[in-house]
Amino acid sequence: MIQMFCDGVLLYDPRSADYIVAEPKCELEVNKTGNLTFRIAPTHPVYGQIQKLKSEITVYQDNERLGAFRVLNVEQDFNNIKTVSCEGELAYLLDSVQRAAEYHDVTVAEYFAIVIANHNADVDSSKQFTVGAVTVTDPNDSLYRIHSYENTWECIEDKLLDRLGGYIRIRMDGSTRLVDYVTSYGNVNPQIIRFGENILDLVREVRGENVATVLVPLGAADEETGEKLTVKSVNEGLDYIEDAEAVQTFGRIVKTVEFDDVTVASNLLTKGYAELAKMSKPTITLTMTAVDLHLVDVNIERIKIGDSIRVLSEPHGLDEYMIVQKLQLDFQHPENSVVTLGAVRQTLDGNVGKRKSEPLDAILAQQAAMQQSITAVQTTVQECYSEISKTAEEIRSEVSESYLAKSALETIQRDFQTSITQSASEIRMDFTTITNEISNNVAANQQLLEEYIRFRGALIELGRIGNAFTAELSNEKLSFKENGQEIAFISNQSLVITNAEIRNRLSLGTAERGWFDFIPRTTGNLSIQWRDPIT
Repeated sequence: MIQMFCDGVLLYDPRSADYIVAEPKCELEVNKTGNLTFRIAPTHPVYGQIQKLKSEITVYQDNERLGAFRVLNVEQDFNNIKTVSCEGELAYLLDSVQRAAEYHDVTVAEYFAIVIANHNADVDSSKQFTVGAVTVTDPNDSLYRIHSYENTWECIEDKLLDRLGGYIRIRMDGSTRLVDYVTSYGNVNPQIIRFGENILDLVREVRGENVATVLVPLGAADEETGEKLTVKSVNEGLDYIEDAEAVQTFGRIVKTVEFDDVTVASNLLTKGYAELAKMSKPTITLTMTAVDLHLVDVNIERIKIGDSIRVLSEPHGLDEYMIVQKLQLDFQHPENSVVTLGAVRQTLDGNVGKRKSEPLDAILAQQAAMQQSITAVQTTVQECYSEISKTAEEIRSEVSESYLAKSALETIQRDFQTSITQSASEIRMDFTTITNEISNNVAANQQLLEEYIRFRGALIELGRIGNAFTAELSNEKLSFKENGQEIAFISNQSLVITNAEIRNRLSLGTAERGWFDFIPRTTGNLSIQWRDPIT
């Protein structure tokens, strides 16, 4: 379940008709700020409290903090409905500047602490971070960095992420906002992404434009001569190094790489070989989109950003762990949520896995056959009924649904019951779900509910879309409409109707005091009879 809070005040809870926003969607990505969007009606209690660049929206999923987002843009349409766009809390690092300075002989942890301290000095306390875990290291553990008035996030990207790799992670420790710089998020998710089950797409890109088989490493410039440090003194007089296997495969491709912070030739040689190991092979980028199986089985661990997940795809020769790079979450339609996983590999032949991939046509044919098989056995049985009953004290409306779906993977049965109770003092709406087994058919059930029940600001509309007869429930009354015109309503313990047809008997009174019964006779006359109270 998703909950959203605006500056600590409840903004979205699907269990409450008062705290509903439209189209809430969130996108999380490693080393990116991320974003959150939603639409809010003027009847919402928090409508007037949302402030651009000041308000912070915190999102929780299953009572676990998903992230915080500051309001970036607010658009208001003709009906005063606001479309709110937010960016993740990592964007606070865009609000500070790293002033011109040079830092020598500092470790990665020391340098990261300096950058964050510079940021904190520029911003309000609500945008400050406390340095948490730092697990990324440098081979020499001695950095040389120059700042030139770039913003803090640009500085981190250029001076750390692009050169050393790793991930920037935001988390909370009580009320303290921590920022980590880690080699990995550390969580290995037990869920498995399988071909034919929850893989939506897989793209493999092999790039060779940056390949080098011979590398000339260059270090810091001499302060007097301006000449760059080379590896000649520690490499038998040669200023280059080479990968013999790569030369045999691709030929001699010579490139240079500069390490402005390296002043010792032996360290330059070490870094040169490490860089050549990466540059001598084509880069293979695997990008995969998948469905989180937690949506269909709550006992399966939910996929989180940065998780390492095993991916199995026999047609692609793939059996390895990949990192969750991006989450695209649709809070109201979770069946539309998408997980993006990524991995970068480097091989001489451009292949991944223990076996080569089959031709693309064969893979597509296998996917099509599997989908056809699933569709062939899929059946849907729906039973719906509604009941409206009136007593002297309240109006009670019930809509029940029994859903049975059968697929190649599983069989499920669900009973949905919606209960709406109106009395003189309150309107109560209860949703209950009885689930025998969890199904992956979230979309079908969501669409069915929306077909019969719709929230329009403070109103609840009942009735199938397109039907001439509908009902509207508000805080003041229950209205019945035919072709858009109100024909009857119940409000303040009174029933008002345009035309009423009594087939048998109309009774006025109470059980304690007795009744006057208006009864039509077979002769066409109308008689009035007194009926004693119940004793």
